[in-house]
Amino acid sequence: MSELIDGLDQTLANPQQMHAMLVHFPVAIGVIGLITLIALAITRGRSNGLRWLAAGLYFAGGVTAYLAMRYGFQAAQMVEVLTPAYMVDYNRHQELAENLWYALIGQSVVIGLTAIRRKAVRITLLAASIGLAVWLSGWIALTAHQGGKLVYVHGAASPTAVKQR
Repeated sequence: MSELIDGLDQTLANPQQMHAMLVHFPVAIGVIGLITLIALAITRGRSNGLRWLAAGLYFAGGVTAYLAMRYGFQAAQMVEVLTPAYMVDYNRHQELAENLWYALIGQSVVIGLTAIRRKAVRITLLAASIGLAVWLSGWIALTAHQGGKLVYVHGAASPTAVKQR
């Protein structure tokens, strides 16, 4: 049991591992949130359970995207191999990641506003939130792709590329 706790302590202390662990939440929420919104649309926006589930998912996605961004900044400080190609891809990944969490939190607010009882307002906001969800899914996918390039093309997480503490 103590090995498990020691391993968890090491993971929590390592920015690269924390970043890698956290980035999967917004990716999953980008898909699950869209599916939840489609289900909400099927009910014409009347299901409070689906509404608050979707809003909560996007809020959680925003929180985890923020934490992943913070750990990502720390992880980037550990990388020693900084080729020009790496820096181009890193800067693009950083630009995409910096504001993603705002958009995810904003999406949760838009979804929450679908609780307005006026049918025209509810349906308009629901349609807007579905469009935003599609756009966010693309943004999340592009951010993830750029991060994947850093790891799998440039080897940013390899032991030879990372400063030893």
